[in-house]
Amino acid sequence: GIAEFIGLLVFMPGELVKMRMMGNPGLYSGFLDASRQIVATSGAGTLYRGFKVTCLRDVPYTAMTFLLFESVRASLAARRVGR
Repeated sequence: GIAEFIGLLVFMPGELVKMRMMGNPGLYSGFLDASRQIVATSGAGTLYRGFKVTCLRDVPYTAMTFLLFESVRASLAARRVGR
């Protein structure tokens, strides 16, 4: 869960910039130009718009997937030892 949270902190701004660039082809000369313009017009907080909702969706999912994976791994390892 914590790793997912940190990953979202790092990657979410880039995803927003990418989506804005895809939605407005030709408006920006590149990624850095898009980032600068978005921050200049809407503020830096815009880069994390929807962060809370995304965390509410992704963090529990990642935690459950990890727990399921570890449970299956431990079960398979116990079967292997029991042979």
